[in-house]
Amino acid sequence: KIAKRCNVEVVALRFTADVSTCIERAKARASRGEHDGDLNNPSKVAGLVGMLKNRQKPIGKGERFDQVLEASEEDHENVALVNALLGRTPSPTKRKAEEPDTQYL
Repeated sequence: KIAKRCNVEVVALRFTADVSTCIERAKARASRGEHDGDLNNPSKVAGLVGMLKNRQKPIGKGERFDQVLEASEEDHENVALVNALLGRTPSPTKRKAEEPDTQYL
């Protein structure tokens, strides 16, 4: 509702990776210590991911998103999707160190 009042586009990303892919990726991150709590325990990952999968609900029309986009299992496609959503060029040019970052000014 806040976004609609502010005339901001509301976009949902639907992640389509299958459960086995999610478990594999989460176990890899857990083995590197990149998660918090039980998800950082590789032996608990499958159960936690399965529980989350069972709680998952499809994105409904009543949620009033302006766009529902599917995230790919291919990283380069997701980068392109996020760049397009943020209005970035495909290959952002690097700014010189002395140039200020005006993005948040």
